[in-house]
Amino acid sequence: MEKLVEIDEYICRSVHELKIPIATLNMMVDRVEDLKVGNELKSEVEKVRLLTNSMLYGSRSTCLFEDLFIKEENLDKLIKKSIKNNSFFLIENNINVDLKNLNYIINTDSKWICYVLDQIISNSIKYSKANSTIEFYAIETEKMVILHIKDNGIGIEKQDLQRIFNKGFTGCNGRNKLYKSTGMGLYFSKKVLNSLGHDIQVDSIKNEYCDFKIYFPKISDYLNVTKK
Repeated sequence: MEKLVEIDEYICRSVHELKIPIATLNMMVDRVEDLKVGNELKSEVEKVRLLTNSMLYGSRSTCLFEDLFIKEENLDKLIKKSIKNNSFFLIENNINVDLKNLNYIINTDSKWICYVLDQIISNSIKYSKANSTIEFYAIETEKMVILHIKDNGIGIEKQDLQRIFNKGFTGCNGRNKLYKSTGMGLYFSKKVLNSLGHDIQVDSIKNEYCDFKIYFPKISDYLNVTKK
């Protein structure tokens, strides 16, 4: 166990050190005069940045309970922050964003829920089609605020739906040579949401849509969930 902690600490330190050259590369790319070359370089730098963040949060997820700070957050602001995190690839892939009915106060950890949102948005971008749209909207019930993140991309095969949160599972889409998947992003996302007391479900029809639903219990129900 002690060795695992040491490895985790080493990964965290290394990732933090990587952030400095990544930021420097971004500034250098902004000075490239050739627009096409600049965009290609920017794309690769952004990929490194996202992979670095995924590595950092993936390693931290092994000791999540020591790193949670639950408080009231505005759902709309969290969504917009995550969209900004992914703005380069949203623009690069001509993906529209549709925001509706998101002005709700939820109880969560802003840092960790943004990690989950980033993973879902990244998946939507990766498996998008031409002129795709990602919809963000929330529905309030007596006990929950339910966030929908719905895209009209290539969808998920029916036989894969029950396994997409399994460790290392890539499914038919992830094995397609056009899309590369580690099978870890949604696994870590599910793990994070379990620790936060949030549930997640997904509905999809192949080549039509994919709809991720995150359930945020209201305060009285949230306290009951987190005590279990």
